[in-house]
Amino acid sequence: MGRGRGQGRGLAVLAAVALVAAVGFGARAAHSGVVVDGTFDGVGAVIALVSLAVALVAARHGAQALRRQETNLQEVAARLAVAVLDETRTARQQLLGDHDRTVDVRFTLRPAPANTAAGAGAGGRLGEVVDYYRDLRPRRLVVTGAPGAGKTVLALQLMLRLLSRRTPDDPVPVLLSLASWDPDDDLGEWIARRLRDTYRLPAASARELVGARLVLPVLDGLDEMDADSMPGYASRAGRAVRALNRYQGADGKAGLVLTCRTRTYTVLEGLRGVWAQDAARVEIRPVDAAGAGGFLRARAADPGRWQPVIDELERAPDGPLARGLSTPWRLTLASLVHEPRDERTGAYLRDPAELLAPEPDTAEAVSEHLLGLLVPTATATADALSGTRRRARYTPEQVRARLTELAVHLDRNAATGRTVGGWPLSGTDIVLHELWPLAGSRLPRAVHAALLATAWLLCAAALLPRATTDSGSSRCS
Repeated sequence: MGRGRGQGRGLAVLAAVALVAAVGFGARAAHSGVVVDGTFDGVGAVIALVSLAVALVAARHGAQALRRQETNLQEVAARLAVAVLDETRTARQQLLGDHDRTVDVRFTLRPAPANTAAGAGAGGRLGEVVDYYRDLRPRRLVVTGAPGAGKTVLALQLMLRLLSRRTPDDPVPVLLSLASWDPDDDLGEWIARRLRDTYRLPAASARELVGARLVLPVLDGLDEMDADSMPGYASRAGRAVRALNRYQGADGKAGLVLTCRTRTYTVLEGLRGVWAQDAARVEIRPVDAAGAGGFLRARAADPGRWQPVIDELERAPDGPLARGLSTPWRLTLASLVHEPRDERTGAYLRDPAELLAPEPDTAEAVSEHLLGLLVPTATATADALSGTRRRARYTPEQVRARLTELAVHLDRNAATGRTVGGWPLSGTDIVLHELWPLAGSRLPRAVHAALLATAWLLCAAALLPRATTDSGSSRCS
């Protein structure tokens, strides 16, 4: 910025010199005639010098305009960073609950068949992910893992760390769900639309930010783009990866972060020959028994309640309970359903020792057991937080029924690729203004027509008396 101002002052000085010279030559030409010393055209010199001065002034204004544009773009990026930071904190809290403790998962580099990013280390852990990412050239990271392994949490943690260390020239990381992207659309245009729709940026500013690569797309859920768990070369996921390979920056491939389940990415990479080029692919490792026990103990208000569970994890590190609690999602769920207390008595609603009962005798049974407790815990907690002792507004059965309807709706969208007005309905994300098809295709349209008709009738009823009065006044006159 300082060098730009110095250049602007230099142009202004040159323009002033040119104008002074033009005035001098003009005065001499006026005194001596058109030809000076028989060899020099003074009028032509004046015209040339004035033109030079105008050009220099125009160049100075152009440089100032460019600096203003750059400054404005940095200001827009700074405001976007503040909004993204707030949203990312909220999303992280929703995934982890009211506690800020996370599982410090480990990840391992899985080299691609070719074109792995330079600077990629052998592995790392959640707390080191920002340094791992910043060492990559280009900064392209693919995060894979099993369902519930912590891919999204790792991506959110990376975003928070990047935002906390961000300089004005660094791109703003923005989380985007790939389920809402049609790979036939230009990636940059889609990102700009999401910035406009989500963060209310002006369309021009959004396009400029993306064009200047001041937005780092954090693309979540490549595996959610297709209903088929074995996507082919021409699938949405396959086309998406190829489009990401074409996403360029100033000196090569532009930076991005991509998350995907291991199974889907392995199918694309190994069987279809499709992978993110010039990227580092890391695989999140399962949480071992020691890590699981440490996490549960750190999250607990009374660690002693969890000691029987921790003892079992240590006794059988490869047993059903350890395998059932080998992902951050299940560990967080275990804490969420066993930590709430009765608001009146302070007594815990559930005992973690239930996890040692005979029924959860497989990893899948542990998961089903925890999921079965989630809805009753959520409804009981919501009722307690409402500050009322009356019966909960929604019973666990009602919540399950509504969630089942949502799940069927999303599954139908994913399986059929339904669109409304040319816009694809998400098969993974719950978008409130896209849920009206749940009521069918006829009822919402009928209600819409009825509301329009009612509005017209009300307007007519309000205007009719005035029209009648005006007509009567005209006849009287």
